[in-house]
Amino acid sequence: MPGHPLAALLLLLLILCGGRAEAATLRVLVSDALPQPQLITANGVIQAGMVWEMSQQIAAQGADRIEYVLLPRKRLELELEEGHFDLACMLNPAWFKPGLHLRWSPPLIAMRNVLVIGPGQPRPEYLSELYGEKLATVRGYHYPTLEQLFASGLLLREDAPTEETLLRKLSEGRGAYGVINQLSLSWYNRQQPEGKRLQAGLVLANASVSCVTPSAGPRSVELHARILHLLGAGFFSEMQRRYLAH
Repeated sequence: MPGHPLAALLLLLLILCGGRAEAATLRVLVSDALPQPQLITANGVIQAGMVWEMSQQIAAQGADRIEYVLLPRKRLELELEEGHFDLACMLNPAWFKPGLHLRWSPPLIAMRNVLVIGPGQPRPEYLSELYGEKLATVRGYHYPTLEQLFASGLLLREDAPTEETLLRKLSEGRGAYGVINQLSLSWYNRQQPEGKRLQAGLVLANASVSCVTPSAGPRSVELHARILHLLGAGFFSEMQRRYLAH
């Protein structure tokens, strides 16, 4: 009966629930410089990877849709500075100039740089054992713990255009040692036959990545609450464990 109070109440509930079910859209910025498995794309479209999983889980906490914006590194920094976004992940505040009006989450994923060792090469116990050797590195990457050794000539830097190129070069015997993120190394080894897999050696640097929102963004508090919930539930540590597994 349309005039029945219960029917009116049900109609009101349907309207309210329908309004809440209408998903909002999160504008998520992603650096196109992120290597696999942090970012996996096909034809310029984000398909998978750690940054995809993180943002999907954060959005799912509020049934939000996602609009991904894939940007070169310099454009990304400009967008962060101007606050034209809701969320960005797999970033470190030390990579950006200070003074930006941003709100950073706690560290979520450990990022460990390791010495990568080519097939058949000896495993050094100390970095000093490699003095005078060439180290495969990635063009444009900064290695704070090694810069002084490169500048003094004790280690010789040999740049590759990407992390994948660096790893492939070592697998093919066109170099003995390099510097790589442990996640990238584990992902690469998954796809290689046993004879072309590379070893992880000395830990050269420890860092981490976080998520970030505009400090004055209308959804900043809400998004950080979602991130903290996922952090407490062990989502980020479990995801890292999966990607590090061979």
